[in-house]
Amino acid sequence: MSIECARGIVIKENKVLMIYREKKGHIYFSIPGGRVELGETLEQAVIRELLEETSILVKTVKLLGSYGQGDGFGTQHLFICDYLNGDAVLGDADELQDMKKDPTNFYKPDWVPIKVVLTFKIQPETAEEAFKEYLKS
Repeated sequence: MSIECARGIVIKENKVLMIYREKKGHIYFSIPGGRVELGETLEQAVIRELLEETSILVKTVKLLGSYGQGDGFGTQHLFICDYLNGDAVLGDADELQDMKKDPTNFYKPDWVPIKVVLTFKIQPETAEEAFKEYLKS
């Protein structure tokens, strides 16, 4: 069974919702989202994941595309989403537990200026090019 992940691009006031990551000395931004759970649609998964990871409620607008099929990391489904409400804070998700277990594994959701995001490494790598092209348009 292949891994399916749903991630969301949320833009508000020329900033994009991102997860700032520090992991074992590496610093990068991650597109918020994660694995699709059994019985969920892709749209349901991206809404749930963004709420868990960032405390932001969104509405999906459209699927930008699917990336990384067959690369061993699963298929990354990248959605364009509209911001509805909430403040960018880490919810009580797996990421919070990960940080408690390993202080070198840091997560921080934040609104980041688009021009800053374009200069950073983005994860997942398979969706980085499409993500940055969308932000430039």
